[in-house]
Amino acid sequence: MAENDDNMDMLKNAKAERAWEKLETAIVRMEQAAKARPPAGASETDSGEIDELRKKNAALKEAHQAVSARLDGAIGQLKTILES
Repeated sequence: MAENDDNMDMLKNAKAERAWEKLETAIVRMEQAAKARPPAGASETDSGEIDELRKKNAALKEAHQAVSARLDGAIGQLKTILES
């Protein structure tokens, strides 16, 4: 009977240890998330930055379309040359 009690105690201790490890992991993740979160009041500055990034993105999209069209034209010309 004492052996069963010892086994039960070991299982309980193992479960408790796993629970503590999970708790510690969760705390570390919460701390990391809190550090990664922008500080209060940063949303006003971020809004301007987001607008600027959107403008840059739109300009890059236009440039991409222009380059893509020129490349398509050049590829078409090369195909024509190679086929003749």
